[in-house]
Amino acid sequence: MKLHVLYYGFHGRPDFGALGWGTVSLLETDDGPVLIDAGGPSQRSTFAQRLRDLGYEPADIKTLLLSHMHWDHVYNMDLVPNAELVLSREEYAYGQTGTALDIHPHDFAALQRRKYRLFSDGDEVIPGVFAHLTPGHTPGCASFAFTDDTGARIVVAADALKNRAEISCGVMQTVDRAASEASIRKILTLGDHILPGHDGWIDMVDGKPVARGGNDVRYLAPLNMTINGAKELILHMDM
Repeated sequence: MKLHVLYYGFHGRPDFGALGWGTVSLLETDDGPVLIDAGGPSQRSTFAQRLRDLGYEPADIKTLLLSHMHWDHVYNMDLVPNAELVLSREEYAYGQTGTALDIHPHDFAALQRRKYRLFSDGDEVIPGVFAHLTPGHTPGCASFAFTDDTGARIVVAADALKNRAEISCGVMQTVDRAASEASIRKILTLGDHILPGHDGWIDMVDGKPVARGGNDVRYLAPLNMTINGAKELILHMDM
């Protein structure tokens, strides 16, 4: 198996909301391509082309693994209309309550109209890929673990581990801090290389997590406007 990152997440927010720049990745398996999360609105216009750059059409995706149901991770699931949607039983139950502000009722209703499958903690959701319940960010948030074609242990952590700050200084966006802290400890034992939901790769080096970097965002000013006098800014996540 080989993992390709379609979009590296970036964690940032204006003072009135969230940017929603989430990680989206594609796993090549013997049974075909598997998408892990579907990203948010800002990724929609380039979503199909990113798949085509890897040699796939959106219709080729037969499985979409959803780490959780927040809008910035499920918004584009309609762009892969042939995919079975796969999520945890706990996240499905959480969405059914109607109390989760970041789970839009339209998104949950759209999921229910599709072919979907629910998993439990530790299930092998596709051959060689294991789902681990890693709650905290949401009650049903999950991470996906597998061994890639190089023999490395990979964990797609999504928002159970959103960025490097959650490790280094314990600042996190969560509905249950204790659960999030336990989930992060669990994730760090599962993988040699960890892909967060809103950051670039984190590598385990001598038992310690080290951010790899390389996920800078080039922000372009619209039309004839500038940003503090500049036509573009490079947003670089650092610690």
